[in-house]
Amino acid sequence: MSAANLLNNAGWKRDQRWHYEVTLPRGFDYALAEGERQPWSYWAQRGVVLSRGGAPSTAEQAEGATILLPQGANGPAFLALPNHYIIRRYNNSVAYALAIGMTADGIAGRPGLVAAWPDEAPLSRDQRLGAQRALAAAGFDPGGVDGIVGSGTRRALRGWQQANGLTPDGHLTAALADRLIAEQR
Repeated sequence: MSAANLLNNAGWKRDQRWHYEVTLPRGFDYALAEGERQPWSYWAQRGVVLSRGGAPSTAEQAEGATILLPQGANGPAFLALPNHYIIRRYNNSVAYALAIGMTADGIAGRPGLVAAWPDEAPLSRDQRLGAQRALAAAGFDPGGVDGIVGSGTRRALRGWQQANGLTPDGHLTAALADRLIAEQR
């Protein structure tokens, strides 16, 4: 009850979802991920479609939403609606909000993801810290060197990826962390 009360008091919209899984078109500008929230028409004009077809409700289409790529260009993509950010008021972690939201969807009987979740080894603390140091040294401010791969680190990584001709999805893999660290030396 206390969690439900917290969400309600934070502005939860009962008639709206927290997300939709989306399919991104070939050539999508991954630098738009986690950017400014835009209405559905903005994303639809860029070729984004709901993975299970259809369209968001009329109310959801008018809301500002952004694209989230928790596993980068090779994993599922999400259109994060305002209720996603309400969940994050409790814990400002994308992974936390996705876990809570997907668990709630499962309880409600909604189908699972369409796209496969990549099987990747977790990053070590040294890799996370080293990648942040390397990004800062290369002129891409991760917002501090704390070992937490948050929005600042992902934004800095997208800038570095774009500057280096890579897909700017902001997803830090072990191989990418090792490359950043090696290039700093």
